[in-house]
Amino acid sequence: MTFPLIVTASGHKMGKTEEGAVWLDESATSAYQYYQYWVNVDDADVVRFLKLFTFLPLEEIEAVSAWREASSTRENDPCFEATR
Repeated sequence: MTFPLIVTASGHKMGKTEEGAVWLDESATSAYQYYQYWVNVDDADVVRFLKLFTFLPLEEIEAVSAWREASSTRENDPCFEATR
């Protein structure tokens, strides 16, 4: 089984050899570093990455762009949801 390479909106690949890569292993990437990765993801990639890397319902993911403009509360924060 193969999967297509995941790239950012700017065309840069994502992977373990890239600078700033995140690991799902707590000994390699802390929860804070993982959260910060999601905070710093380019806005053009947020919805697509949340669909790929979280179990959030699609309705919640689609609401992310409106959330980023209107709120900064942790309870609806998609970065927090991805890290949880």
